[in-house]
Amino acid sequence: VEQGHITDRINKAVEGLGAEKTVKRDGDERTEPNLEVRIGAIYALERLSQDSERDHIQIMEILCAYIRQNAGREDVALPEGEATPEEWRAWSNEGREHPRLDVDVALKVIERRGAARKQLEKEKGYRPGLERAQLRKIILSKRDLTGADLRFAELQGADLGFAQLQRANLRGAQLQGAHLWAAKFDENTNLSEATLRDASLRFVNCTNIPQLTEHLEGMFGDTTVILPGGHGPEHEDWPRHWPRSKLGFRQFEEEWKKWQAEPEGYVPPEPPEEGE
Repeated sequence: VEQGHITDRINKAVEGLGAEKTVKRDGDERTEPNLEVRIGAIYALERLSQDSERDHIQIMEILCAYIRQNAGREDVALPEGEATPEEWRAWSNEGREHPRLDVDVALKVIERRGAARKQLEKEKGYRPGLERAQLRKIILSKRDLTGADLRFAELQGADLGFAQLQRANLRGAQLQGAHLWAAKFDENTNLSEATLRDASLRFVNCTNIPQLTEHLEGMFGDTTVILPGGHGPEHEDWPRHWPRSKLGFRQFEEEWKKWQAEPEGYVPPEPPEEGE
């Protein structure tokens, strides 16, 4: 009886995820998502996940499917043709937005699931499924995406600063122009076949992330980055276009822009003299 009651509550909450309302604007009527009802449904699913271990993974699958369906922004078209680095930068820096409120709440619910539920997922071989999610220009800074399945996700121009991406599967993900300052990777982060052209790195320790090696020539960074293998700016693997010093925030932005405007002719600034 109890399990049947929980199933009924899940079904009712799922119905709420599709709630819409009619609004009048400029004399016209149209329907749009009823965010208040949808957010209530998301919180209801969170409570059910906490109450029922048996239904936890199913509820996570529902919430992840909701994010995949609702995170995309219809007005975000990619640059046309073979975009230059400068075009990628200009595109990625214009119009970044936080996730819509209901999507933001769903992400927070997934982030704050407890240790026992995470252990259950590990035992069952489950990881939050955000594969192929359309997350172009979405601000995901400081998000806990540990272990998330982000295969082939569209993350062009996304802000992933300080995001936790340990054990995340980013195979085939599109990360052109993404902001990866202080993002947390580990040796189990899967970046195979990912596209990181024109993305920027700062304050990232890549010592145990050999997969990043093949991407560094198409990215921009400074000496706040430790290369795979623990190498610094004196090592032969240091990308030729990366400054061999730590840049300030504004200077980093300026140099990143210069490199993107003329990648072949770009010359990084010389390190300051000692004592400067």
